[in-house]
Amino acid sequence: MFDSRIKKYFELSNGVPLLLNGADVNAYYFTGQWFSEDCWVLLEHDCTTIFSSVLDGFSSCNEYTVISTGFGGLLEGLANIKLLNLCFEYLNAIQFKRIVDKLGSLDKVKDFSYDLNKLRSVKDESEVAKIKRACEETRNIYQFLKELNESESGLEFQFKKLLLESNLEQSFKPIFAFGRNSAIPHHINSNKVHEEGEVKLFDLGVRFEGYCSDLSFTVFPEKSSDRLQKLKAVLENSFSLAMKECKAGVKASDLFASVDNYINSTEFKGKFIHSLGHSLGLKVHDGLIISRNSDWILEEGMILTLEPGIYDSMLYGIADSSTCGQGGRLEIDVLVRKTDCLSL
Repeated sequence: MFDSRIKKYFELSNGVPLLLNGADVNAYYFTGQWFSEDCWVLLEHDCTTIFSSVLDGFSSCNEYTVISTGFGGLLEGLANIKLLNLCFEYLNAIQFKRIVDKLGSLDKVKDFSYDLNKLRSVKDESEVAKIKRACEETRNIYQFLKELNESESGLEFQFKKLLLESNLEQSFKPIFAFGRNSAIPHHINSNKVHEEGEVKLFDLGVRFEGYCSDLSFTVFPEKSSDRLQKLKAVLENSFSLAMKECKAGVKASDLFASVDNYINSTEFKGKFIHSLGHSLGLKVHDGLIISRNSDWILEEGMILTLEPGIYDSMLYGIADSSTCGQGGRLEIDVLVRKTDCLSL
């Protein structure tokens, strides 16, 4: 599996070696090992070399060679390399300068981050299975949490407790938003308790064997204003539209536009204020975004989030006479297929 990933990289890069910091998820993607930020992974055509500290305790095996000399040894290992691809996100300025100095010119290094994001975006069967399991775990947790009579912060505490009991990790800080807080997409959990007639918004994700889920649920009150009922209907329609249009061969910006144009044709024009989704994998935001400016094409095997949202407020949950002051978001993780997408 890892050999095939490395082979695809070299086909994509025309054979240029790749250097990764150990904290970069790409290091795991190509080796199946988690490393500290003190380690470095160098992919070359004929070998993979790990430059580590003696404190990390790695030893050589059939898949790669370990040199326990840290960053200094890495620089020596670059002596005969003419061109090098890097992920700038995981380098500090001093490390970058020393690598460039060793190669002799800035022209000899390239940031390959976006290309690696695209490479990782198409998942193999094992990756799909892990993300599907992460989604299942998240749904089970949601079913439990939605029945609790807790404040927003209280639900966050219960969420973390469940993760510990289930030997899982959160893939991002969860959001629990009640009432007007639901109109703030990145609301920070507070001590607010739920009141009758208010929306409950849950945005949760877990990590299973390194792979992330990212799901959002909105619970609307049984009795609500006409405005909130209309918001619910438009949100559900936009979600169905996103599912219908998500398939291989579609341009990401066109997928976004189909939902954005629909919402803007309703009385909630301008209330959809973020992207429609993103790629998902070893990171919760795994490099690709579905927005009006996205020029990439959906491919079979990609896993994406679809998350239309409507935030019916003038500004951060403050309502006026024409708004209900609340919001909603529906989000699932999907596997892109030739003619449709599959909810995981």
